[in-house]
Amino acid sequence: MTRWTEARLGGYSLLFGTVAVAVGYAFSPGRGMVDTVPSTSLGDLTLAMARNATLSYTVAVVLVLGALLMLNGIVTLRR
Repeated sequence: MTRWTEARLGGYSLLFGTVAVAVGYAFSPGRGMVDTVPSTSLGDLTLAMARNATLSYTVAVVLVLGALLMLNGIVTLRR
């Protein structure tokens, strides 16, 4: 069995955090793959987010958790 060193955990944390942020952005309503609207149309973006309210909240949680994982990975690897 392999040992889970601090550097390995930091690396995986950074990797999974980056993947979570990328997936969160890809599925964010209005900007990613769901209900894509022009980036200059704030009204259309707001409507896309309102049509997919549950997804909008879920994406926000995934982005925050991914960012925290990335931060943990960076801090762990800097030590």
